[in-house]
Amino acid sequence: MLIIGGGDGGMLREVSRHRGVEQITMVEIDAGVVEFCRQYLPNHNAGAYDDPRFKLVIDDGVNFVNQTDEKFDVIIFRLHRPDRPR
Repeated sequence: MLIIGGGDGGMLREVSRHRGVEQITMVEIDAGVVEFCRQYLPNHNAGAYDDPRFKLVIDDGVNFVNQTDEKFDVIIFRLHRPDRPR
């Protein structure tokens, strides 16, 4: 499973609930988002960052997909549109 974006950990939390998922790779462009959310929003990610199936890659999602040799059964894009407020 590949999650592109989603540094807040919410999507990771939901994916982690499924025991049939063997590996979860999340690509987040901003390490600061992950660090902030781990520290200040622990209820939002519910400990999903500590799941042994989880691997964090700090990179641009397009760059990662273009350079990796890994194959993924499912890819989730958890991105925000930059032209709209959140």
